[in-house]
Amino acid sequence: MKLSTKRIKLTVITTMSALGLAVMFAFQPATRASVAVDDAATTYTAKCKMCHGANAEKQFDATLSDADLLKAILEGKTSAEGKKMPAFKSMSEDAAKALIAHMKSLKQ
Repeated sequence: MKLSTKRIKLTVITTMSALGLAVMFAFQPATRASVAVDDAATTYTAKCKMCHGANAEKQFDATLSDADLLKAILEGKTSAEGKKMPAFKSMSEDAAKALIAHMKSLKQ
């Protein structure tokens, strides 16, 4: 079976394209991680900073478990003083976890 030059070129181009896509997807998770950090900072500034302060110094107890903090973000919470935090039901669990990590980093 003799392969034509055109068929060989097509095979090489297809193989190189597949390899390029594989390499591109291999590095995708690192990009997503940095975007999550940026998104958490943006979300904090837009939705949290007004009540919790610039450095998460108000109404944020970093000693609580991540599960308790996650529940407060997703389901809302009323403090002992009667202040109400709204529920952010549309926020994904991963985004809420990134937000918790960001808030804890502000407290350091």
